[in-house]
Amino acid sequence: MFLNVLLLLDIDECLLEKTCATNANCTNTGGSYTCTCLNGYSEDGVTCAAADTGEPDLTGTIAAVAAGIAVLIILIVIIAVIVIRRRLLAKHEDDGHKEGTDISVPKSKKEIKGTEVTVEKKATRKTDSTIEEVDEQDNIGADGSEYYNISDFILPEGGVVVSELPRIIENIRNQTGGFETEYKKLLDGFSSSYDESQILENKTKNRYVGYYPYDKNRVTLTMLPGISNSDYINASYLDAYTEKDYFIAAQAPNKKTLPDFWRMIWEKECGHIIMLTNLVEATKRKCEAYWSDTETMTLGALTIAVTEKEERSDYVYRKFFVTHKKSGKSKTFQQFHFTAWPDHGVPNVHDFIQFLYRVRETKPILPGPVLVHCR
Repeated sequence: MFLNVLLLLDIDECLLEKTCATNANCTNTGGSYTCTCLNGYSEDGVTCAAADTGEPDLTGTIAAVAAGIAVLIILIVIIAVIVIRRRLLAKHEDDGHKEGTDISVPKSKKEIKGTEVTVEKKATRKTDSTIEEVDEQDNIGADGSEYYNISDFILPEGGVVVSELPRIIENIRNQTGGFETEYKKLLDGFSSSYDESQILENKTKNRYVGYYPYDKNRVTLTMLPGISNSDYINASYLDAYTEKDYFIAAQAPNKKTLPDFWRMIWEKECGHIIMLTNLVEATKRKCEAYWSDTETMTLGALTIAVTEKEERSDYVYRKFFVTHKKSGKSKTFQQFHFTAWPDHGVPNVHDFIQFLYRVRETKPILPGPVLVHCR
């Protein structure tokens, strides 16, 4: 207590002797009183000012950066709110269309060219990836006219009367989905067995994987002595409008199947050979040449010679003279080679019609099926 009092007295005397600046200590050293700036302060002659550390004062810079960050955060929040709001509105509109709350056609009724048709039941249709629900409608409108939808429009069996064709086309156009719906009705994949094409010896005779003839209508060749499964070729019979097995649809031959290809032409007496591809397209070989325009070709037991060639702008006509070496028998075949069919495209309609006209107007020399092949 005594020491504390002395200390206080000493301080008072120091303050009375000399008034020290702010941030300074007053010290009594043997009757002499001095003022000393506190640590971190320097004496400028009058007061003890803040010491200069040699580092820049970043207070203003930090404040500016903080303000900029705050503005940026506010802008991000505003943009996020706008994006979320738009997505919610879009989803709401989609849900409204799905639920029938924001469309002009009611769920229970549809209109086709002004004729109201009542929906009686639901049907399902298989699409590429989903099973979707569709409306099945009556096909009799209020005015007595006929309309068909996805489920109940079926082409008449046995063909269509020419006079009815415009009405049927109009019905197809007016059904839900139009012509695309008819396309989706086509079967996807195989509908019959194709076991013969999967036999080990026959697999290499298929030019493309996944394209095989059905067992029920495949073209069968004469079995070669001692060679199993030599009756197989990737080709199928197709009916014409009034004639059964009028066409043979075949894959183009490769090097291995060239002899079989000509055996088929010879055995089935294909008077007309219609070729709808070029030998090479976009640097890729699409068909092996089964003839030579300059010399006689020998394939198995047959020799093939081109005896006539006529080149047009969109097709080439050739006449083949083929002789069986063992029997000495000869046959003449005619080839119509359409050269203007683009790879992965469709030909000019006018050019193709002219080509078909030439085929139809040329009388076949042999009575067999018309052979049609592409690549």
